[in-house]
Amino acid sequence: MAFLSLGVVSYARYPAAFSLTKNWLSDLGDQSLNPHGASFFRFDVVLMGLVIALFFTGLVVLRDGQRARTRVFITLSQLFGLVSAVALAMTGVFAEGLHSSHALWACLFFVFSGGSVLFSGLAFHHHRSPFKKLTCLAFLLCVSEWVFAALSRVHVLEWVVIALLIVYFASVAVGTSAVASGRTSTA
Repeated sequence: MAFLSLGVVSYARYPAAFSLTKNWLSDLGDQSLNPHGASFFRFDVVLMGLVIALFFTGLVVLRDGQRARTRVFITLSQLFGLVSAVALAMTGVFAEGLHSSHALWACLFFVFSGGSVLFSGLAFHHHRSPFKKLTCLAFLLCVSEWVFAALSRVHVLEWVVIALLIVYFASVAVGTSAVASGRTSTA
């Protein structure tokens, strides 16, 4: 909720028209474009990096009772996810318009996030749980992220990728919570 709240505050303070087809999400954190809202967005992105790091750390509960291949895929997803979380936080530290490294960190976020989703999709394909349903979404999202990283001139594609990421993370979080609570209730 904090992500949406801080994002809405930043958007509300954006002084010009804001469009999915003409603006990057990071434009909300650009001090020259959004002088009264950029700091909210930048803090928001750093906070989300922390939340995503916690999310990937929490996937450890999915390794219990799985075959070696599935455990390896989950571990790789966690490692790629942690790198993507750091990269996301760094896009808030090195904001667009202030630092030339912002584009590098953003690209790293999408590449490593795509890798984390790919490995989680492979893990879910072999996982002994209802996660198998997320495999197709994981592969679609991975391809979308890597296409976006390669063709980063299409504004609306960024918005689609971010929306798919939110849906994917929420689905995995709900499933992980169910798996974790199922284990604790049977223990």
